[in-house]
Amino acid sequence: YPTQHKFRQASRYSFPSKSRLYLAAGLPILSFCETDSSPHLFYAEHYRTYYHNIRENADIALFLRTAMSVSPDAMAERRQVADGLIREYFSDRAELLPFHAMLKSVCHD
Repeated sequence: YPTQHKFRQASRYSFPSKSRLYLAAGLPILSFCETDSSPHLFYAEHYRTYYHNIRENADIALFLRTAMSVSPDAMAERRQVADGLIREYFSDRAELLPFHAMLKSVCHD
């Protein structure tokens, strides 16, 4: 993810589509991004157990132990959390309906 100063706005306001795919697959996410970037803020708040940003000073050992767990229970738990986030924040309903409502309000004014 861009960390150079010249990409500051992109880092802060864009959200990489590949991270959504990782989330949809219920995968752990290891990141190297600014701590004020949109993906970091989202995953730190909503997917913390399964997310780690190398740029934080947090101990990576717990994340790695969690990420390496491929037991059916661990994978099901991660997948359940990820599915809930996808439905709430990245589904058609979550993303397109508010956008369509905004377009309708603009077009009718």
